[in-house]
Amino acid sequence: MKILMLATGMGLGGAETQICALSARLIDLGHEVHIAWLTGDAGLALPAKAITHPLNIYKTPIGFTRAITRLRKLTHTIEPDVIHAHMVHANLIARLTRLTNRHKNGLHQPRLICTAHSSHEGGRLLMLGYRFTDSLTDLTTHVSQQAANTFIDKGAIGKDRILVVPNGVDTDRFKPDNTAYRNVRQTLGLNNRTIIMAVGRLEPPKNHASLIRALAQIRPVYPNVHLLLVGDGSLRGELENLTTKLNLNDAVTLLGNRHDVPTLLNAADVVVMSSRFEGFGLAIAEAMATEKLVVATDCGGAAALLEGHGIVIPIGDDHALATGLKKALALAPEARQTLGKMARQRVIEAYSIEVVTDRWLQIYGHPNHLMPHRSTTPTKSTK
Repeated sequence: MKILMLATGMGLGGAETQICALSARLIDLGHEVHIAWLTGDAGLALPAKAITHPLNIYKTPIGFTRAITRLRKLTHTIEPDVIHAHMVHANLIARLTRLTNRHKNGLHQPRLICTAHSSHEGGRLLMLGYRFTDSLTDLTTHVSQQAANTFIDKGAIGKDRILVVPNGVDTDRFKPDNTAYRNVRQTLGLNNRTIIMAVGRLEPPKNHASLIRALAQIRPVYPNVHLLLVGDGSLRGELENLTTKLNLNDAVTLLGNRHDVPTLLNAADVVVMSSRFEGFGLAIAEAMATEKLVVATDCGGAAALLEGHGIVIPIGDDHALATGLKKALALAPEARQTLGKMARQRVIEAYSIEVVTDRWLQIYGHPNHLMPHRSTTPTKSTK
């Protein structure tokens, strides 16, 4: 099968990471995969055998017009069996291109699948854009039921037109490694510290300020705790100032963007997600695969993903976040390890990239024969 992945961008984010993981698995299975993106440079290491197509447009009306022209030309050149678009701008561009796209030699157009990755992909106009272009796609999918419900509530799509397919985790990359646990701690000078780690862009949706404030609340009880923030973004300076204001400079390290996240995760005692909204919560699924205890806000697919193997707390509540962290840190290391092992097994059974790729291949082949209102995510482990 010939598959064209279309993304808004290929920076350092969960959606982009998922595109790379899915593409790599599809290539391993013998499929031809093209990756095209609308804007910016690739911030990730793209799969070596993927054929890449940066479209180099800007997010302006003229840029969108050019994107439609370039995507139409690319589609005629590649002649894919499936176009799988990801994120709101790519989804809308792919749909609008269908209005102008006529396949060579009178052949039918490639199947078009559009995947949303966040419960908040934009304001009212973009949600209306989804609604008015819905008939131009074969299927819309989302990465969690909670996020899909948000789309339905916003009027972006009807409940019978959206299917839930979760993100997949490469459990060969994200796995426990005791050597990495020791080496990372030694390199960072944190051998004797209890490490809390958060992985994600330093942007408003991730709500790292709440996490730093929660750290200030628990530090009198756990003076040995140290917070590692992995990622970068527009709020870095603001978060550094907050850290200084709360006298936490010796308890917080901002590591910036890193390409060794699977290794870094092994150094954590607890992994936390403090987000206001998410689609799926890929970072916590990766932490689960690394056998880490997770504390996460109840947004996106976090609660369904953890399914009792972690601690779920309300969104935007500093005190609740501090309480959740205290609960996690109060557990004996052996208890955290037991929960971590159970969490990894859950990921392997329901969210591994192998399992999720099989679902995508079924959808690629029969997008119109599925029942979109039903989630493809198991509600419980089957083993």
